[in-house]
Amino acid sequence: MYMLEAVEATAHGTTEKINAIRDLLAETLDAAKRVLPKTVFSKELIELIFINHRLWRLLTGEPLPKSGATTRR
Repeated sequence: MYMLEAVEATAHGTTEKINAIRDLLAETLDAAKRVLPKTVFSKELIELIFINHRLWRLLTGEPLPKSGATTRR
């Protein structure tokens, strides 16, 4: 029974994350439509550049690494 509960919790969490990504993409598209000229705006362009700061934080729960930072082990 424990394994089924774990699978269910993971499935719910994943569904919530997917819905949050869809919402964020929709917000990004709406914002781009308001700001960009019609000759520049395209849904495909927005989808290509969608890996942005807000998406990074949504996926990882942490801020972006500093530019040029290296990780030492």
